[in-house]
Amino acid sequence: FLLPQVRHLFLNDLTEQHHRSGPWDLVLFTGDLTQRGSTEQFEQLDETLAAIQAHLRRLGSDPIWLSVPGNHDLHRPDVKLPALRLLRRWQEEPEVQKEFWDDRGSPYRAVVDQAFSAYSSWSSRRADAPACQLREGVLPGDFSLSMERGGLRVAVVGLNTAFLQLTDDDYEGKLELQARQLHAVCAGDPDAWLREHHFALLLTHHPPSWLSPAARQHLQAEIAPPGRFLAHLCGHLHEGYSESRRVAGAPTQRILQASSLFGLESFGKK
Repeated sequence: FLLPQVRHLFLNDLTEQHHRSGPWDLVLFTGDLTQRGSTEQFEQLDETLAAIQAHLRRLGSDPIWLSVPGNHDLHRPDVKLPALRLLRRWQEEPEVQKEFWDDRGSPYRAVVDQAFSAYSSWSSRRADAPACQLREGVLPGDFSLSMERGGLRVAVVGLNTAFLQLTDDDYEGKLELQARQLHAVCAGDPDAWLREHHFALLLTHHPPSWLSPAARQHLQAEIAPPGRFLAHLCGHLHEGYSESRRVAGAPTQRILQASSLFGLESFGKK
């Protein structure tokens, strides 16, 4: 019952921001668009976004909408599934990891594909990127987009970090991110593909702190080394946060964490 007032305030704020910095070419979501990832909730999401999109058009913006899935944008599978039981032991099961990445038809990939099926259907309906190059990747929600505006060629890369968060377990510091996700959406050669653009943005749902130690090192060395992306945009923790870091003269690395809109104000028992 509070949503109408909140929506009214939000649209007023969009109007004010648009006067300051519009028109806008991109709207970027870093996940948790729904609560439980059901088809019905994605249909409700379409209604909410349609109202926002209509408002932006009245203001003079008709942006491209891009998103990566969050852990609430999947339908949790049956915990009794044998494949899920092994996926929950990801760190202790290197053979499961190998089969997951190497075999597109593995039962582990089938669990993930099914969990994100409603998100994938919704995302394909919203593939409204005319005159842009949009490429899908290895996992549901992985993508790259190449667009040109005002003489600038811009790349946006979105990678799914929620594919292991399939239950209500504590996953902080345990999630995975692989360079092969990046390679699949960058024509097999990220450096060459990204050099065709003036700058690039990386989108994930989770901040680096939610990745496993090995995945964080992989992110730093193989996915987003200094200078590859202008900024890494993420969400998940509901509160806004930004960090700029430069080590030993390397290019600056920027992490921008978005706050929650229309959702929970806090995360966890605290």
